[in-house]
Amino acid sequence: MKSYGSDIKAGKKTLMMVYALEHASDEDRAILNNILVNRDASDDDIKLAIDILNRSGAVEYTQDLAEEYADKARELLNVLPESDSKNVLEEFVEFMVKRDF
Repeated sequence: MKSYGSDIKAGKKTLMMVYALEHASDEDRAILNNILVNRDASDDDIKLAIDILNRSGAVEYTQDLAEEYADKARELLNVLPESDSKNVLEEFVEFMVKRDF
């Protein structure tokens, strides 16, 4: 399992991070960029980055988008006959939208 803030520590530009960088204030954008390039970011840096992700609307945006895709997946799965395989896929969809980031 991934550790808390691992994508931030790795400097990954996930959809959430890209959204935040596009919608954050100039000050918050500069802070995020500095944290992303710092592979030794502290726990406080990670917490600050997560606060910025929340303030910018990035967390809500990506959760809403994930739910949209999950709804589409559920619709497509509805046409399949009941089976263990279908149940696994349905559980996977739920896992992906309910997991904590």
